[in-house]
Amino acid sequence: MSDITFAPWKTMAELQLKFVEARGVYQKNAAEAELRNAQAAYELARTKGELANVRAKEAFLKQVQLDLARMNRRRRQMEKRIDLIADMAKNAAMIRNGERLHSSLLGPLWQGYNYFTKFAPQSVLDEIMETAIDRRARTKTNFVVVRDKSTADQDVAADIENVLELIEWVRTNRYMPKKGKPAYRQITSAFGLIAAVAEPEIAKLQEALQEIDKGVHDAWKPIELLGLQWSSVSPPPGRPATT
Repeated sequence: MSDITFAPWKTMAELQLKFVEARGVYQKNAAEAELRNAQAAYELARTKGELANVRAKEAFLKQVQLDLARMNRRRRQMEKRIDLIADMAKNAAMIRNGERLHSSLLGPLWQGYNYFTKFAPQSVLDEIMETAIDRRARTKTNFVVVRDKSTADQDVAADIENVLELIEWVRTNRYMPKKGKPAYRQITSAFGLIAAVAEPEIAKLQEALQEIDKGVHDAWKPIELLGLQWSSVSPPPGRPATT
């Protein structure tokens, strides 16, 4: 898997920013429409209940406006996150260099790996953990000592049972897998699984943005964004939460 790339994570982060901004405006417009409807109902009925509904919708609109303003203030922070992801993507992708990796780049490589594994779904990490190490990948001839490019001085220990543990073993010993060897294929395949996590997120965001453009998006449906601390606004008063 020499073409491994984490670039989709940057695309995902860019779409997340675009989505959060677009949905914030969409929610504000929806809240304004809710208020107009409540005001129209009050003009017709003039009941205390309708007046209370108007007041509740006014308070809700103010909350949505505050959330939108808060998001706008966070824009620079989200832009910095995009830049960070771009850097981490370059770092993590260096695993494809195998034994050619310079010793000075070991730190950045594992920094990138740590960053993406922190946000990868547990199901992906479980898949890597459930992948047994190929018997041929256990011999020391699969690895080099990064410092001097000599062959590793030990085989993979017997208590290292899966590919996730193999990656940690390689890191701890400051080894790198040799390109074309069984260990290299298994390790880069694991990196590829983590890199691919962003692809379904991209599809989800693109679909949501299309819904917003068409005016058919559910403004109050909770949506989780991978790797981003972000909470959806609760539905307006009198509207049940959607799932």
